[in-house]
Amino acid sequence: MKPFTLDLPRPPSINRLWRHGRGKHYNSPEYLQWIADADMVSIARKYMQGHEMVIGKWRADITIKRVARFDLDNLGTKALFDWLESREFVRSDHDNEGYTVRWGDAPEGCRVTITPLQKADKWDVMWSKPFSHPEMT
Repeated sequence: MKPFTLDLPRPPSINRLWRHGRGKHYNSPEYLQWIADADMVSIARKYMQGHEMVIGKWRADITIKRVARFDLDNLGTKALFDWLESREFVRSDHDNEGYTVRWGDAPEGCRVTITPLQKADKWDVMWSKPFSHPEMT
């Protein structure tokens, strides 16, 4: 499998993913909006159509469009990696072997390149879940 690149909106800061109230933790409105925006961009760019899921180890190279008052070390890679897993671009964010984050050109705010590091064997394929997002096609 070859590396692939996705242009997505810039994820929210890790400090803005969750909110707390009445003894509960929940996804913040900003985080929920980012998920919806990432889904819309991926649909518009046809990322959801016919892509292969990375099964096994992978790495990510992330480029963020520079914005004022945003610390690069607060980037929500958690949000990004969870989104990649939930939309079945990668089988698991636990398989991530490393990532780099830098300022640079990212048309939608965030550009991520996923590079598979190993070829999946027949057991990996057999135990992976099939792609099943009919509402995204």
